Amino acid sequence: MPIINGLDRHQLTFSSLEAAIATDNDVRFIDAFVDKLNLQQLGVRSLTSSDKKKEGRSSFSDSLFLKLYLYAYLNGIRSSRKLEREAIRNIELQWLLQGLHPNYHSIADFRKINAKALQNLFKLFVSFLKDAGLVGGKVIAVDGTKIRGNNRISTVENGVFSIAEIIEYRTETRNNYYRYSFLFRNKLFQSRCYCRGKSLVINQKYFLALDPEKPGYNNFLLYNYPVPDSITSAPPEGWEELPIPVDKEEIRKFLEDY
Repeated sequence: MPIINGLDRHQLTFSSLEAAIATDNDVRFIDAFVDKLNLQQLGVRSLTSSDKKKEGRSSFSDSLFLKLYLYAYLNGIRSSRKLEREAIRNIELQWLLQGLHPNYHSIADFRKINAKALQNLFKLFVSFLKDAGLVGGKVIAVDGTKIRGNNRISTVENGVFSIAEIIEYRTETRNNYYRYSFLFRNKLFQSRCYCRGKSLVINQKYFLALDPEKPGYNNFLLYNYPVPDSITSAPPEGWEELPIPVDKEEIRKFLEDY
């Protein structure tokens, strides 16, 4: 059976970026849209706006970064490093950026100083699409997105209370936290509490709110409520109410600010 052979890699060909992009490709629309914008009115700040960067090699235009970020917005690319790679290997971006490929530092720096301007750009872009009848703006589609709900309040209303003991305090590069352990239904669990601005005592016991269906996942250390010496342990199934005089609304407010 015959096979299909590809081009000889050493064969010399003559082509242009213009010929490589179809007339109905989205990048042509992005290019025309950004070229019509008033960047000053949009609030765009140039990377060369600081005196530190006014000297040295020539800089990329602001419109180039806006085109790059609109392309990223439409294609779900968030990383500045990925955008740098795409600018080199992606034929659509080669056409859109006219063969230029800024490094990820410049891409990230532009986003950092133009967060508000980019937000305005995306809003303007969507408004233009709606006015042009290209999107209806009535249906929201979510694909592959996982959203973790806030279970703190339902844990208080439908959960139980137990006792947790602080094991240790850990310091990491980005976050510091306390590790604690607790028994529920005769099974040992461990979890962590970031407790920003709080100083907890190692080996001290505090009350804990937890979901009996998912005790290892939905549990919240009530670090404002240490366990008194008169209470040494919790029932295997926990308490339905805290064994100390405290208002549930007070607990609710505490967890809202957790």
